[in-house]
Amino acid sequence: MKGKNRAVFFKRDGVLNELIFNIASGHYEAPLKEENLKIYPGVIKSLKALRAKEIKIFIISHQPAFALGQISKEELLTIEETFKRFLIINNVNPTGIYYCHHHPHGTVQGYSGACPCSPPSPFFLIKAIEKYQLDPAQSWVVGNTELEVKMGNAAKIRTLLQKNKLSKQKCGKLKPEKVSEHIEESVQIILDEMEKKGVPLQMPPTPYNPRFPLMK
Repeated sequence: MKGKNRAVFFKRDGVLNELIFNIASGHYEAPLKEENLKIYPGVIKSLKALRAKEIKIFIISHQPAFALGQISKEELLTIEETFKRFLIINNVNPTGIYYCHHHPHGTVQGYSGACPCSPPSPFFLIKAIEKYQLDPAQSWVVGNTELEVKMGNAAKIRTLLQKNKLSKQKCGKLKPEKVSEHIEESVQIILDEMEKKGVPLQMPPTPYNPRFPLMK
């Protein structure tokens, strides 16, 4: 039976926090040190706008650095915990945060090889849909690469590509339903689309004053 709850799935890196240049891969990717975890402006305000309308928030993230031997497991978990703590301190507690730590060509036993949860697999989306009785037609996935578009399409969830110049080469030719320039525009687009369903929704006008050192 189709659920009635609405949700937004956000990719973490490149959507909610800054991408950092990875010397090993030659690409801008997830931060490998806690001090490099920098949250984009407008993130808390935007997430609070969704929560105020009882829209569930999920974070999905592929973090293969440990599997590739680029970071210790302790540091990986520290970054993840710091990110979660930042949200909670600012009164945004996501319904779920899903991490995939595997890589098909990893070097760490137990984290190398094929897995069901690596993007663009919709594994986490489907898991959340079933557990929280979500309505895919009223839910969105927000990412900065083509992988999130494929993921959303596979789960029949609406897709929004949030542009990021550091991941432009990963966007491909697959078109998302909507495109935005930053997190606040992403959320406003989603609220506007939900309003078309007959539910008046709008971003709050009050500016957010950050109180946490991770916020730029």
